[in-house]
Order: sequence, then structure tokens, then C-alpha cells
Amino acid sequence: MKQQGFSLIEVLITLLLTAIGLLGMVAMQVKSFEYQQETVDQNTAVELANELIEVFRAHRDELYVNQPPEFYGYSRLKTGADSPFYAQNGSPKFNSSSCDRATAVGQAGCVLKKIEERLMGGKVTRVCPSFADNYGCAGVGYQGSTLVVRLEWETRAECPENENTHNNACTYTVRVEL
Repeated sequence: MKQQGFSLIEVLITLLLTAIGLLGMVAMQVKSFEYQQETVDQNTAVELANELIEVFRAHRDELYVNQPPEFYGYSRLKTGADSPFYAQNGSPKFNSSSCDRATAVGQAGCVLKKIEERLMGGKVTRVCPSFADNYGCAGVGYQGSTLVVRLEWETRAECPENENTHNNACTYTVRVEL
């Protein structure tokens, strides 16, 4: 006599394999949501860093020692002691409570306020003249016109750029020629 249909063991094995496949798909979906948030945060950091750089470019007279018309062009960024935007160690001199569109430092403060609102734990950790490979601040005798801007924010999971650490702080660093 020939049996038709499936045995109970066959059905259970099929259900087990289907469940394992579904769990794998759910895990991939959760990871994709995490990566999506990281990408959104990274793009937000790039956008806000560029906005801050544009504030600096709009107010070059407050950043450079040598300015037109006395000199051919802008050159020699001010040191931290003379700059309204940054200290010698690279920490910003502006803060979000100084948000005021009428002044250069106030405009930088408005961008910082956006950074704090749009990035979890967002802050500007470095603004200074720089030419070093490690984005360190240049010394007092620096004659160039490159500026480094670094933003930092927190994530719920480990930041992918910090592969060998257990650190939830992500950074975006950019060096620009003003």
C-alpha cells in the first residue's frame, strides 16, 4: 500500500527551516534600519559641517590676517588668540546660546544649535587652521589657509568607523581651503 501526504517529522523539519530563514531575514532588516540611521546621521553631519564652513567663508575678514585690498588675496589664518571662532587648541569659541544672525559668531552659534538639535549629542569638537595628516591644529607660525572642522555625535550602536573600539561616538572631519 502506498502512502500519500507528508509525515509529521517532514512538516516539523520544514517549519524549522522556514523559521530559521525568517529569523535571518528579520535580523537583516534590523541591521538595515541601524545602517540607515547611521547614513542619515552621517549625511546630516556633512550638511551641517558645510553650512558652518560657509559661515566662515562669508566672514573671511574675521579669519585672515592678510586681506584685500592691502594684499593680493586672503592669506595667513589668524591664530586662536586672534580668531573670534576658535581657540588655539581647536575648541570653538561660539556656542548655541549665542545664536544671532546679525553677527558672524552668532551665525556660527546658530549652526551649532542645529547640530545639537539634529544629531544626538552633536557638537563641534575642533575648528582650527590645520595641515597635519592627523587633523591636528597648526602652531602660531602657520601661514596657510586650510581650516579643519570636526563634528561629533552619539549613536545607539557602535559607530562603524571606530572598528576596534567600543565607542558610540561618531565623528566627521573635513579640511577645507577657505
